[in-house]
Amino acid sequence: IARPAGTSMVPAASAIWPDAGEALLQEGAQSWRRARLFENGDVVTIFAGLGIARLTRDSELVWSLRRRVHHDLEVAPDGSLWTLSRRLGMRPQIHATRPVVDDTILVLSPAGEVLRELSLLDAFRGTEFEDAAFKHRHGDLFHTNSIEVLDGRLAERLSEFRACNVLISLREVGLLAVVDPETERVVWGHQGHFRQQHDPQILANGQLLLFDNQGVAEYSSRILELDPLPGQRVWALSVRQGLPFSSLTCGTVARLANGNTLVTESDSGRAFEVTPEHELVWEFRSPHRAGASQEFVATLFDLVRLPAGFADDWLD
Repeated sequence: IARPAGTSMVPAASAIWPDAGEALLQEGAQSWRRARLFENGDVVTIFAGLGIARLTRDSELVWSLRRRVHHDLEVAPDGSLWTLSRRLGMRPQIHATRPVVDDTILVLSPAGEVLRELSLLDAFRGTEFEDAAFKHRHGDLFHTNSIEVLDGRLAERLSEFRACNVLISLREVGLLAVVDPETERVVWGHQGHFRQQHDPQILANGQLLLFDNQGVAEYSSRILELDPLPGQRVWALSVRQGLPFSSLTCGTVARLANGNTLVTESDSGRAFEVTPEHELVWEFRSPHRAGASQEFVATLFDLVRLPAGFADDWLD
């Protein structure tokens, strides 16, 4: 997304954190997992498991934070950044002898300073959703992969979805949950027919849209639009609608202003747009491939539709 100026290049993770050592070798540390573009051309981006950084349109570093940030980030209306991090440690109340991963909600100021960190292990304990959340008792319990700060559009129907509460997705247990940052408690949860899901979000019509990675059958994915109150399906896109796609991991979805749906089929390096009637509008296939037969394709983590004229003042 960042536009290099002259001969400048987007700085590598090793240039941002030269003392990171072996952490630079972990999977995903050298690539952008998720990025958000600001109106002035700045980009804030996640280097998975390594840190988060903000760059100017000319690829100059504004600030960086070395934390185990992963998967997703959101810029709130007040400019604060909401993202996911993790801590590995012993939790005897969960497992007596084996360590567990504590996924956390990390809130940063616009300048990249840590404002607060909320433990999701603690947020689930003692709630009615504890049994569903603690299906596993060691290792990566949740694999939280999505975060959205709610704007309150659904609050009249479901008070738990009030503005400033946070919607998250727990891949390992097939659970969607809403966290109240004030009480630091989970106040809503839902498990459905989706499996290994990603990118849940509340639409303008109050419905819930998500990428269901493995809810149909092995090697087949789908997009679901659900009414979150009864949990019933409103709309779907899958092989049953004549448009097969599959991403066993990752994947994103977005409802566009024109009513169409933008899908990022990450594992296949593909993105496409479809109408409400399931007609294919266009598709993109990543040209970044490797192998003797070009059988390996670079993961396409996300594709974002920018509004018309968004960057007219700084793009040539």
